[in-house]
Parts: sequence; structure tokens; C-alpha cells
Amino acid sequence: MLKPSPAMSLTRRYARLLFLACLLTAFLFFSHHSSPPALNDVDLVLLPPSYQQPPPRNHPPPLFEPWKEYERYLSQNTQVDDSTKFLYMKNHVFASGWGNVLQEMFLNTHLAYLSGRSFVFDNYTWDRSESEYSSFNGKTIPSRVPVSTMLSGPLIGGSFDPMYFNDPLFDVSGSHPRAVHSEYYERVCAGQNKVINTETIRDAVDSWDGLANLRAWCRTYIQYLDVRLEGDSHSLAIPLSFSHPQAILSFSVNPRAFERNRRLFGFADVHVNEEKQGFFHLLKSFFFSNLPLTEEQPPTTSVNTTSLIPLYQLPTVYPHAPANPSRNDTIPGLLVLHIRRGDFEEHCHNLAEWGSRFNGFNSFDDLREQDGFDFTKAEHPGDPPPEPVEGMPEEEGKASFEAYAAAQKDYEHRRAKYENAKAAYLLHCYPDIDQIARRVRQVREEAARSGSARLNHIYIMTNGKPPFLAQLRAALEADALNNLSDLSPWESIYTSRDLEMGWEEGYVAQALDMYVAQRAHVFIGNGFSSLTSNIVVLRKASGVEGVGTRLW
Repeated sequence: MLKPSPAMSLTRRYARLLFLACLLTAFLFFSHHSSPPALNDVDLVLLPPSYQQPPPRNHPPPLFEPWKEYERYLSQNTQVDDSTKFLYMKNHVFASGWGNVLQEMFLNTHLAYLSGRSFVFDNYTWDRSESEYSSFNGKTIPSRVPVSTMLSGPLIGGSFDPMYFNDPLFDVSGSHPRAVHSEYYERVCAGQNKVINTETIRDAVDSWDGLANLRAWCRTYIQYLDVRLEGDSHSLAIPLSFSHPQAILSFSVNPRAFERNRRLFGFADVHVNEEKQGFFHLLKSFFFSNLPLTEEQPPTTSVNTTSLIPLYQLPTVYPHAPANPSRNDTIPGLLVLHIRRGDFEEHCHNLAEWGSRFNGFNSFDDLREQDGFDFTKAEHPGDPPPEPVEGMPEEEGKASFEAYAAAQKDYEHRRAKYENAKAAYLLHCYPDIDQIARRVRQVREEAARSGSARLNHIYIMTNGKPPFLAQLRAALEADALNNLSDLSPWESIYTSRDLEMGWEEGYVAQALDMYVAQRAHVFIGNGFSSLTSNIVVLRKASGVEGVGTRLW
């Protein structure tokens, strides 16, 4: 009887081992697929549709139906829990910029959290009429945009992680209910609402202190443990300065838009550590690259299953756009400028005459001490005095001329004071091109002296028109070349106008601007802008302080 050769035995042994390895791999793979984690416990992030070519001319704006459906089918919006109590600011701000709306959402979410209630979020609303479309500056726009196009996390239904939500100012313990959509609230709470008289609470707090007002509102809400509350959030429009912005988490962004445009931000390619992606992720991508992941499917087949992934997987799918950016996710060498144009010029003139101070979170002590000014109100000088009437008798004419001279001198003094005060406001609110270039050089020099990485790239988030931006780019380049400091020329200067955006993305591009500003090495914002205010608090929550966040 012939015995198998040692080589043949070795080959068979390896064949059996290979077969067992494949069998084990298949078992692990399919058992993992057959037992997905509970969807209620997984935060799903909506990935928007693939980049689309612009629709035919005269096509109406998008209505974001997939996003509306996604919000409608969040797990907490498909179940009824009689123990959950809600807080809905029904008269929330509308017909205002995204910065104002997000600022209000930060505050109201924080208030709902502190009072142990589920925050009720609504669409970003420009027009409350029944029409799906409205207009702005002569252009047709969507009347309402679902906020999931611009946000993720606790503000719009994500879970509250106790690791982050440990408020040092309030004793809040136990799990917290997730935010729900207003459609769900109106359906399950019909006839059970308690409307709060906001004037009663406001009048009871004889202080503009933010903490005192928050505590008063929390005491009021906690009284009503068995009812659903509605209120008017306008009464909360007070200058709060949160030292611990616990409600501000998971501000995420369209990761595909970030990936597509990262060259504009001076962002170098980074090698992705595949070990962090997980064994099953690698296994599935190797054998079944087009197979949809079971755990990524939403709780309803009505939503496009390829558009959702668990929040924790976002950094592995799009490593350049972390879901929860922190100080460690700063883009080295990037300076982001927030430059308002358009109707903001008139607004800045009004702010000067009102004697307004910095907006919201721009009033943090460190920012105000570093980049504030005296906020002297620009008192209008009134009309100049009338000139003396000619042909008067000599004595009367002399007295009239002396009175006129004194009145004219007083008027010129008032006018100079008015112009100086207005110029101070415009320098901080609506700087011209030369002022922008000087301020950029100053901040760049200070950043270099602080020992941080050199600033080599500029990204300008702006609504400025192309001719203005072309002049600004030329001025920034020239200033960098002609300065006497040891500063190198800018390697790149890009603006919001350079973004490559899809059809839907173009209507919510401000979210990408905010995200990039949040991750910038240094940010220079407009102290009178609510959009800057939100970026400031996001950067502070991420641990960015000092020279890294500045104002004009």
C-alpha cells in the first residue's frame, strides 16, 4: 500500500485548515449579519444623495423629501411613550438666517435637557404659509427645510451621552428622552398641551443674568410634571454666555460635501488606519463590496437604506469629516474668515446707532477682552444749523453770526463723534478690504508668536459677490508678499463661491462653512453675527481657546 508523501500530507493539512478558516469566517460573517444591534440604540447619520448635476433651468428648488422622511421615521417618532414629557417652542424664530435659528435651538435644547423634557424640533422655516416655496431677494427658495440636512446629534433626535452631558451648574441625573419632530408632538399630544405665559416668568426674574433666567424657567417647567409644554421662545432671547455648553454636541455635516471640497481647506490626505474600521467592516468590504450592511438599515424600508450609517462609523467612512470634531481634529495651517456682505452693511449702520454689543456667544469674557471695543453709541448729530439771514442790521447780524458759529461748532463736534463711533462699529462689523488685510496680517503674526503652527491657507465663508472677492484675494496675496514680518505667501485662498456643491447641498451650504470654521486652526469671525456666535461656542466646546478664535 502506497503511503502519501510528506509534501502531499502537508498540502492536505493546509487545505483542511484553509477550509475550516473559510467556514469559520462565513459563520462569523453571517451570524453577525443575522443579529444586528437594536436600531433604537444606534444613532444613524443620514448621508445625502449622491452629487447630482444641476436640474434643468427654471426647475423649482428641492423640497428635501428624503430628509423629511428620515426625520419622520426616527425610532422615537414611531413609538408612543406616555411617560415622556415635551418642550415645544411653537413660536420659534422664522424668516431669519440659519445662525439665529441654530442659536435658539442650542438654548432651547439646553433648557429642555435641564428640565428633563424631550425637545421638540421643527423645520428651518422661512415662510409659515401653506406654500412649499417662498422668495428671498427675488429668488425662489424652499419655505421649509428639514434641519437634518444641516445637523445631527441630540438637537434633532440623537442620544444624550452622559459622558458629555454632566452639567456643573445643574443637578441632572438619569437618562434623558430624545428630541422628537413637531409632527410627532402634534399627533401624540393633541389636547394635552399646557401653554406657558412667558411674560409671567420673564417679569418674575428681575435680572438679565443668563443663569438666573435659566433656573427660573427650569423651576417653572419642573412644576408641570404631567403635562406637555408649549412656549414662546422669543422671551429667551437674552445675552447668555454658557461657560459649559453641554447641549452642543455632535454638530455634524454633509461628509460627502466636505470630502469633495477638502482641497479648498488646505487639507492634506491622511492615511486611514484600517484597524479602526473593525474586522467585520474589512471582511464585508473585501468579499462583498456592494453588499448593504444590515446594521446600517433604518427602521423602515421607506427610507433609502444606503443613505444611513451609524454615527460611530462616520469617521471610518469619511475620515476627514469626524462626527464629533474636537481640538484634535483641527486642520493645521487653516485660517477661516467670516466676512458678511450684502444687506449686512445697512444692518451694521443700524447697530452703531443702537449702540449694540456683540451677539450671543461672542460675548464670552475672553473674546470681549481680547477683541472688543467700547461700543459707544453713534448718536445722530441731527440737522446742521441754518445759516444766518443776510441783510440784517449790523448788531443783529453780528449776534446771529456768533450764534450760528457756536451752533455749527457744536454740530461739527457731534457729527465727528457720530462718524468716529460709526467707523469703530464698521471696523468690527463691516470692514473694508484694506482693514481685512491688515487684521489678517495682525492675527497671523500673533499666531506665529504664540508658537502655534504657521497659517498657510485661507478659506473665506462669505456671501460677497465675485468682483469683491477677487479684489479681496488680490489684497491678501499682496499684503503677504509686501509685509515686513517673516511671513510666507499664502499657499491657497478660497471662498464659499469656490465650493463644488450638489443641487440640494447648495441650499444648506452654510452648514459646511460652519463645520470648516469649527475645525480651523484660527478663525476670525464677525462679533455681530449669530453665525459667528454659533461657531465660537462650537469651538469653545471643542476645547479651542485663546489666540485660535478671534473677531474683526
